[in-house]
Amino acid sequence: MNKIPDVVGLELKRAVEMLDSAFQLSIKETNSPKLKEVTGECRVVKQKNMNHNIELIVSYF
Repeated sequence: MNKIPDVVGLELKRAVEMLDSAFQLSIKETNSPKLKEVTGECRVVKQKNMNHNIELIVSYF
């Protein structure tokens, strides 16, 4: 079994590059209620590992 890398804190693009070939990914966005529009870079804020399925929770900073 492949060791699952920890990608929390990484930009989404880099996290997907690291995980894409070996795992099935699900990506969910979360935003501050005060944020009017999506700006800045998208980073992984939480990672849930479930066998070969990985859920990434991302937010914009």
